[in-house]
Amino acid sequence: MRKFYLICCVILFFSFTPFSQSLIFCEDVDANGVAINYSNEFWISDGGGYITFLVYLANANDCSGMEFQISRKEEFGNSKTYEFSALTERPLGKMWFYRKVFFSSKGRFWVEVVDCNGNSIADAVLYINER
Repeated sequence: MRKFYLICCVILFFSFTPFSQSLIFCEDVDANGVAINYSNEFWISDGGGYITFLVYLANANDCSGMEFQISRKEEFGNSKTYEFSALTERPLGKMWFYRKVFFSSKGRFWVEVVDCNGNSIADAVLYINER
């Protein structure tokens, strides 16, 4: 009986845990906000290529503008060097948004989503390889 009680408590705890924001890298996004061919590793041509950044929000956010801050991350260790930013507009009330971002070189990149108040919304590591 004690095990049953413990299992019920664990299930209740996880059922009330809110979902977090997430950043997904993909080739494109369909009309319903579903990622097409998602991964954290992509291959681009010598001339560069576009990667789509898709963000799902857990809670409503009053910001219509978001920023993707992209930094080059060292292969070993946690040091990173700022590369560039990409701004995007988000329709208010929508719980997801995306932006196509152009990459011209290979590397390991740290991507952070920042809202209009300077709060970090989500982050992830992206690997770009050249063909």
